[in-house]
Amino acid sequence: MLDWNPLGFSSPRFHLAWRLALIFAGTALVWLVFGAKAALVVLSVSALLYASHMFFNTALLRAWLRAPDTHEIPDSLGIWSEIFSRLYRILRLNKQSATRIARELDRFQQAGAALPDGIALLNETGEIEWCNPVTQAHFAIDLERDRGQPITYLVRQPDFVEHLNASNAEPLILRDWRGSGLTLSVQIVPYGDAQKLIVSRDITQIERADTVRRDFVANVSHELR
Repeated sequence: MLDWNPLGFSSPRFHLAWRLALIFAGTALVWLVFGAKAALVVLSVSALLYASHMFFNTALLRAWLRAPDTHEIPDSLGIWSEIFSRLYRILRLNKQSATRIARELDRFQQAGAALPDGIALLNETGEIEWCNPVTQAHFAIDLERDRGQPITYLVRQPDFVEHLNASNAEPLILRDWRGSGLTLSVQIVPYGDAQKLIVSRDITQIERADTVRRDFVANVSHELR
C-alpha cells in the first residue's frame, strides 16, 4: 500500500522528495509556533524515525532476497510496498520462465530419446552436455557418470578424434566398431558458438545388404564371362 500521493507519482525519488518536504514544512511550522528548540526536536525525531523505517525495510529486503518466497511478500508501507511488489512480480515471472524452459528441455530430451539415431550434444570444449540412449549404447557412455567429460576421453578411436576435430561434413564410417560387428556412420554437425552435435547411425544391415549385392553382381559378371 502506497502513502498518500496527491499527484499520482510513484517513483522513489518523488516519494523521498515529498517526505522530506513534509518534514521540513512541519519543522518550519513548529519553529514559527514553538520556537527553534522545539523545531530541532521535531526534526531530530522525524529524521530518526525515517532512518529507522529505511533501516528496517532494508534489512527486511536483504532477508527476503536471501530466500525469496514466491507465495508471500513482506508487509511494508509506502514506497517499500511497491518495491516488494515489483520484485515479487519479477521473481514470479522468472520462476514461470524457468519452469517453461525446463518443460521444453524435458520435451526435447524425450523426443531425442525416441530417435532411432544417436544424438550427442557437445559444448565448445568438446564435453558431453547430453546424449540419448542410442548414443550411450553406440559409444559405451553412461550419461549420469560421463556428463561433462570430453568425449575424446571416452572414445579414443584415432579416426573418430580426427573426424571430430576436423568437423568434416562427410560422415565417418566405423566398421566392426569395437569388435562388435557393428558398422556406424558418424556425422559431426557444428552449431551455436563452437558447439557440436554428433549423429551416429547403425548401418550394419545396409552395409551387409550392399556386400551381398556386390558379391552377387561380381558372381554374375564372372559367370557371364
